[in-house]
Amino acid sequence: MKNVAVILLCILGIVACKDDPVDVNGVDVSPKSTELFIGEALPTLTATVLPDDADDKTVVWSSNKPELVKVDAQTGALTFAVSDFEEESSVVIITATAGAKSGTAEIKVKGKMVSVSPKTATLFTDEILPSLTATAYPSDATIVWSSDKPEIIAVNAQTGALTFAVSDMEEQSVVVNITATAGGKTSKTAITVKGQIITKYNIIDCTAELGLLVLDRNIGATAAYDSDATDNSASFGNYYQWSKNIPVATGADATANANFNADWNATGTGYADWSVAANTPCPIGWSIPDKDQMKKIADATYRYELDVEFGFMDGDEPEIAAAKALGKKLLFPPSGAFRVADKKYLPKAPYLWSSYLNTVDGTDANGFKYVHAYFDNSDAMVNKKEIVKTAIPCRCVKVSE
Repeated sequence: MKNVAVILLCILGIVACKDDPVDVNGVDVSPKSTELFIGEALPTLTATVLPDDADDKTVVWSSNKPELVKVDAQTGALTFAVSDFEEESSVVIITATAGAKSGTAEIKVKGKMVSVSPKTATLFTDEILPSLTATAYPSDATIVWSSDKPEIIAVNAQTGALTFAVSDMEEQSVVVNITATAGGKTSKTAITVKGQIITKYNIIDCTAELGLLVLDRNIGATAAYDSDATDNSASFGNYYQWSKNIPVATGADATANANFNADWNATGTGYADWSVAANTPCPIGWSIPDKDQMKKIADATYRYELDVEFGFMDGDEPEIAAAKALGKKLLFPPSGAFRVADKKYLPKAPYLWSSYLNTVDGTDANGFKYVHAYFDNSDAMVNKKEIVKTAIPCRCVKVSE
């Protein structure tokens, strides 16, 4: 009877009667996403409950990773639960719930305090080491650099500048970790260092014959010369202008002149003295033969040169046999001068270049190299007087210890 009375009173307008309850149909959380380092100011989250006239707009907050970021259930205030963490980054989802609806905010927390770039590098011991950079949080954090193999690559503790502590290695490759440390966190660059001699070349021991160690191929060659092979193009390597480490095209290639620099002689601006090993394309610790070393090679192999070029040194005399044996041991590919003026060709003669600068007065000087070539035929003699006409393969040597 009481309910009937209330209904009658509502109809008569004697008491105010409420409409049906208004439910929550959505919750919008702002800001939607945030990215920050651990320890930085967390955002202030707001939750908007929809519709505006919802009966119960009470919001309850929660975090899916309270061990990292906590949230006050009533106010939505955020606080870090830790001062640091091991992961590089972690995404925390903060949820605001009202009635049966909820909205979320995503907070990406970065825990890494320092980051080094580049992350990796691979190079030979004669190449340029990378320049490393490091960024840290906080930005004024002191960064300290270290190397786990300072006997191979040393690093300046304050600047991160790298230097090789070796000229080469016997190992084929070694990984050196360069580490930057800041705020108790670390980041590293892994540098794979390759030993150029053991990786790029084999070493021919000519101690008994010449007092020299000789690399088994020309600079730039990917294979040693094989007298039995039908294709030896991989053994020719690069043909360098004297004092210019610029590969020059070979044969009748139409692009043969593309890399040629006419200003490459001793009086030109591009000149670099090849008697200084660091100026040559040789691996560190090796050099282009000097005048005396070249003369030894030429004198010891002269008869082999004649045999290669003309095929008439077939005698059995011990001297001839020794010259032929040494010539074959040295694995010189039949290749040589590159002519620019009127022809483009590589003679059969296995030329080799000296680092010696000709100091003879007169027209024979002209600032060209002493090309006591491996086979010094008439074309080579002409080329020696035409100082901008020739580029010759480089073979590197080292005095036997």
